[in-house]
Amino acid sequence: MTLRLVHPAPALGLAIALFATIGCTDSTGPSGIAHHLDALYRQACAAAYDPTGGYANGAGYNTASPYWYRCQMLSVLLAGPASGAEPSPVRVTTATGVETWQGLIIDQSDSGSHGAVNDSLMFMIVYSDANVTNAVVTMLFDGSWSSVIYASDTIVANFTSGSVAMSPATLGARCRDTRGLSNPLADTLTGYPPIEYASGICQLATFEGSMSATFPNTPGLDPALSSVTIDRQSFNGIYVLQ
Repeated sequence: MTLRLVHPAPALGLAIALFATIGCTDSTGPSGIAHHLDALYRQACAAAYDPTGGYANGAGYNTASPYWYRCQMLSVLLAGPASGAEPSPVRVTTATGVETWQGLIIDQSDSGSHGAVNDSLMFMIVYSDANVTNAVVTMLFDGSWSSVIYASDTIVANFTSGSVAMSPATLGARCRDTRGLSNPLADTLTGYPPIEYASGICQLATFEGSMSATFPNTPGLDPALSSVTIDRQSFNGIYVLQ
C-alpha cells in the first residue's frame, strides 16, 4: 500500500496539516515520541470528524477542515517513531536564522513480482517542536516533488519555488512495533496506510537530505516561515518495501 497524503491544492494532488498543546509523561525515545504523536493524531482526527457530513472522499470527515489535513500529516509522521525510528535533530534556516527542529525521512517502495523496485515515494518531514506547531513536509516521487508548510494549527501553504534532494537509504535493523497506538483513519476509511510497519517489510534507515522552499504570503503565516532551507544533512527514518 502506498503512503499518501491528500493535499488541498492541485499540485501533485498529494500531501497534508496541524494542532495544539498536549501533555505527555514520556516523549523521549521512539516509543514515547510515537505515543505523544498518536495523541496529537487522534485529537486532530477527532476535530475533523463529522459523522453527519458524508463528505466526498472523507466518509465522515469534514474535508474542508484544516484538522483533516493535519490528521493525515500526523498519520504519516507517526509511522517513523511507531516503527522504531527516532527523529533526528535538523538544522532549519528560516528568514530569521538557524533553528533546530526534528525530522525524519520515510521511503516507501513497491516491488514487482520478481522483487525489483517499481517506484519509490519519499517523505521528508521536519517539525518545530514536540507538539508539531510548525511542520514542513516534502514529497519526492518519480522525479517530481512538492512541499507544504503547516503552521499554527490551521494554516496550510504550498511552495512556490525551491529544490529538494533525498539519497537512497543506508539500511539498519528491522523495524519494531510500538504497542497501544490507534489509527482512526484506517479504522474509518479504506485505502489509508498503517501508522507502523511490520519488521518483515520495514527497516530502520539513514538518509542524506536537503531542501529549500519559498512559500507565498498567507494570512496568519509568520513571515519568518516564508522561506525554509535545510542544508544537506543526515536523517533517521524507515525504508518500507512491499
